[in-house]
Amino acid sequence: MSSLTQHLHLVYGWPRWMGWLLLPLLLVLSWIFALGVRLRNLRYDRRKPYGNGMKVISVGNLGVGGTGKTPFCLAMLNQLEGKVAVLLRGYHLNEDGMSDEAELYARAVGRTRVFVGGDRCASLDEASKQGFEIALLDDAFQHRRVARDVDLVVLDLTRPPWEDHLLPLGLLRETTTSLARAHGVLLSRCERVSPEQEASARQRLSQEHPHLGVFSGRAGNGRVTRGKVLMEGPGPYFLVSAIGHPENFLASVKDSGLEVSGFHWFPDHHEFSTFEVQEMEIQARSVGAEILMTAKDAVKWPGKMCVFEMDLEIEASFWTWTQERGFDVR
Repeated sequence: MSSLTQHLHLVYGWPRWMGWLLLPLLLVLSWIFALGVRLRNLRYDRRKPYGNGMKVISVGNLGVGGTGKTPFCLAMLNQLEGKVAVLLRGYHLNEDGMSDEAELYARAVGRTRVFVGGDRCASLDEASKQGFEIALLDDAFQHRRVARDVDLVVLDLTRPPWEDHLLPLGLLRETTTSLARAHGVLLSRCERVSPEQEASARQRLSQEHPHLGVFSGRAGNGRVTRGKVLMEGPGPYFLVSAIGHPENFLASVKDSGLEVSGFHWFPDHHEFSTFEVQEMEIQARSVGAEILMTAKDAVKWPGKMCVFEMDLEIEASFWTWTQERGFDVR
């Protein structure tokens, strides 16, 4: 079964046998997709990217779905010196023109620092007009119109890209060969793999792309809050989420010693309806649990819930490397 059909089974409930049935078609479509990616990259290799004088850092990934990119971006927003804006493409915008990621950033660093729009060149110009000095591009590795001073790619070590395939056979938008145009790689969820696996990934990346800076990030202890109040005790909790790979959320909650009485996954970026909120509340009450969500889910949830939060620990050499590339950090 391909990684895509495994994901469809987990989130949408597709039967597993459909993966084997669709395999020949997915393989052909993946070859066609690979050709399209190659032609697109050749076209951008010949173009001069757009810049307006602002310093630009891009944080992206090779695949679709969550890799733990948002915590890295938030850490950079808090550590970089100077006036820093975050630019997002924005998916499933609400009536205020904000996506779930944009709302999360706005709550963390303030609405005035968040620029949402499909035209990132226009967003870059708008940020410059408002006096920002640095632009942080969220999920922009494939968005090659804007020039960047630092191009970072987040790789989830629980789903290493060298074990996956291009869409639609797998979940990759690009293969690891595209790391040739990146400057650095951030390895996420290192706490969920063995030291040997982490060392092997570092060695592989250093051998295939010796120019890359390779850095690790790992989650610290998890905590549960309701509003701004820290919750005590292990639960139980009923998990509800609409993120790219909710299985990582489930694993992190269990690793933190919390009791999970059930869970329900929605498609990535899903907007919760009133009926769905009521249905999840009924399911949670039926098992004597409280609803627990990620911070990204919580910005869209109109009902009562608890939020699972984890601190991110990035190795110190990453900030030294960032300074060496012309950015001041606190």
